[in-house]
Amino acid sequence: MKIEATSKNTLVISLSCQDMQELGITYEDMDYNSIDTRRVIYTLLQKANLALNKDIHPSGKMVIEAVPDTSGGCVLYFTVYQIDADRDEVFPTAMPFICVSEFKDENELIDASRAIMSCFLSPPESKLYSNGTRYRVVFNGMSNHRKLKSVLTEYCEDLSESKAKIAQTKEHWRCLCDSRAIEHLGTS
Repeated sequence: MKIEATSKNTLVISLSCQDMQELGITYEDMDYNSIDTRRVIYTLLQKANLALNKDIHPSGKMVIEAVPDTSGGCVLYFTVYQIDADRDEVFPTAMPFICVSEFKDENELIDASRAIMSCFLSPPESKLYSNGTRYRVVFNGMSNHRKLKSVLTEYCEDLSESKAKIAQTKEHWRCLCDSRAIEHLGTS
């Protein structure tokens, strides 16, 4: 499942075939008049609220579009209508970020990974590096970087958005995992 805010009032949730099976619904079964479909929408909006740190209520005014995916899943587009034009953005707009965090040992790294996995439905992309005694994780994502930073500061010794430090890590440290490192560590 992939959850992202594509504009200030549009949310996109991409569901794989497996996600749809876990939710107990197929694209063909989706009908807003069905209680099962409403249950799924409510569940998805709860997950989006957690992932985006927002409070979007399923009974609010919105347009929901479902588009089938060639892989057997589907993509849901939620467009939330704002009551007051001066209100804050409904969804935080996705902003790219990249940062590197340094850990003194594998215990801190694993504890941080588990904490991140418990806070995020879809953690940002991460790569793991080592210099033989210490570990660095380079994160590359689109949203919730403040939440990620607050979790990381509890476990890592150094957190930086310095492009020089990130480049130095990529060039001089050995890459141990070049994709989804936090997910691999957090579920082991």
